Amino acid sequence: MVQPQKNPNPKSSFLIVARWIVPCVALGLLLVVQYTRTALTASLQSKLPTSQQDHQRINGVRSSTSGTIHARCPQIDILNRPHSFWTVEHDPALLGWSYYYRSAVPSPTRSSGNTSPPQYHQVKVAQQAPFQQKQLQSILSPTPTSDDYNNHTKNLSVVFYGSSHLRELYFALVRLSRGIKYDAPLEPAIMTLRSGLPEAQRLPRCDADNSGWITALYGIDIEACGPPTYKLAPELSSPLLYSNNNNNNNNNNTAANVAIGFKTFLHTPDADELFVQFLEQQSSKLRHPSVLVVAIGIWGTRGNRFSLNFTRTQTALTATQEADYYLNWLETTFPHSKIVYVYESGVDGESLKQILLPRLLHRTMYSTSTKENSNQDASSEALSHSSQDAILIRKDIIVGTKPPTLPCAHGCGGPVTMVIAQIFLDWLSRATTGPERCL
Repeated sequence: MVQPQKNPNPKSSFLIVARWIVPCVALGLLLVVQYTRTALTASLQSKLPTSQQDHQRINGVRSSTSGTIHARCPQIDILNRPHSFWTVEHDPALLGWSYYYRSAVPSPTRSSGNTSPPQYHQVKVAQQAPFQQKQLQSILSPTPTSDDYNNHTKNLSVVFYGSSHLRELYFALVRLSRGIKYDAPLEPAIMTLRSGLPEAQRLPRCDADNSGWITALYGIDIEACGPPTYKLAPELSSPLLYSNNNNNNNNNNTAANVAIGFKTFLHTPDADELFVQFLEQQSSKLRHPSVLVVAIGIWGTRGNRFSLNFTRTQTALTATQEADYYLNWLETTFPHSKIVYVYESGVDGESLKQILLPRLLHRTMYSTSTKENSNQDASSEALSHSSQDAILIRKDIIVGTKPPTLPCAHGCGGPVTMVIAQIFLDWLSRATTGPERCL
């Protein structure tokens, strides 16, 4: 007997169909969302300024009509002995001093990745006059007749922000650009760069006993001390804007692409804000400089010095908090600038060094294999971090290895600052042209 055929369960059929349709619909929605997100990201990226796009490619390179520009800048490997030393030159053709420095380990070349043996760099300082004239101007704004003009980054800007010790480096750059001796006098318009108002104009509470950084409030109490000096440096911007017979005229410096400001203690937020305002008033090129050169460690921490008028300096900070404030302020205020840190031990000595130096090393591209063979600084893990925007000049090592008879004025002005100026110019030249170009 034939059994009648049962009708399929409608509910069961629906479940079977849904089991296939729902995943397909979900997959389709996922693909639509992913496509929309990709298209939106590409659209936003295309609207970003080129400089912002470049800085997002931390480990990459960007192309240019005049060649490849690397995101990472070359470093300045100044290490302790035996990789850093001075010699006295007695040859009449080389009467003066030579400073030698090199990396402790071979470094890979960009093109092949192969390693080459480390080479010593020699920097010469003559007793009477420079061996050759070296100009910051020609690097920042090369002329069409200069070598490799088409492959050279143009229209760059440099801002200096530091103490009187960094001011000595600025003086050395001026002397190099003029081809004059390391201690040749400069005109007052160039040499005037103060921590505040002259003694006759400041209030007694600023610096009652004229002790300078020992008890004074420079950079902290702006009303009592006056603001630190901020000025343009047309003498390093273009030879056509400045002559030795004229004073610095800020009304005719629209083409100036170099500026300098005086920085006192690590935590001086009010003075720092005034410096940024000064740069904004000059030009966008100076407010966002290609290179920012800062001196670290001389004045040390603000500690228990307080301002009577500004709440930001009415609370004492620890040395670590002050160091973190200043380094973070630099990076957030100048996010697209290559920051060159000129480090030397300051009034706080070893205690501040143990805080600052590891943080600076964290911001450079040293690897763990470039540790110094002697006098290894604290926090060796700092050497493993890298950042494309930080370059470190170890002035403390250059000063610490100099001969006892080497002239060393305020801020070790003289042969030492002339050496640092040449090292900086060499780095800037490498950063603006050739295989290591990063600006």
